[in-house]
Amino acid sequence: MTSNQKSLGAVLAVLASLVPACALAQPIHASAPKAELSVETFADLVARKDYRHAWRQMFKEHPQVPSWIARADGVSAPYSRVRIDGREYIVGSLCKPHDCMSNRFYGALASDKQHAWGVLVTAVENADASGEMVKYRWFGEPPAAIQAYLKGRSAREGEGE
Repeated sequence: MTSNQKSLGAVLAVLASLVPACALAQPIHASAPKAELSVETFADLVARKDYRHAWRQMFKEHPQVPSWIARADGVSAPYSRVRIDGREYIVGSLCKPHDCMSNRFYGALASDKQHAWGVLVTAVENADASGEMVKYRWFGEPPAAIQAYLKGRSAREGEGE
């Protein structure tokens, strides 16, 4: 065994001994609010009976909604809760199966479960006159603050790819 392998083994042994201690560690600020962690995805949430009506209403005035969006049948991750203009919303995203890079949907649901808004972001092959490489299709007539949030989120996630 080389000296590098021995050193690596020693480091791994020390790290392994720390795992139980880390698991028992308490947050430094015990009074700080805990983040709500959810394993339920955004697609799971909008399929629930208590959110389904708002989800469907969002598309009522829009012809030809892609079926993967209307049925919330896309690839999805856990949702999160955010404050926009002082109000709480549940936000999340879906992407078209087998085409996530080019077709993403970002949605926001009011915490009262009565309203939903969203945007389909589609990549285009050639930039339009403004230089945009994506096309936005809005659903549910979102207020300006929610539009800004969803558009910003789509831009941040698009940069991460």
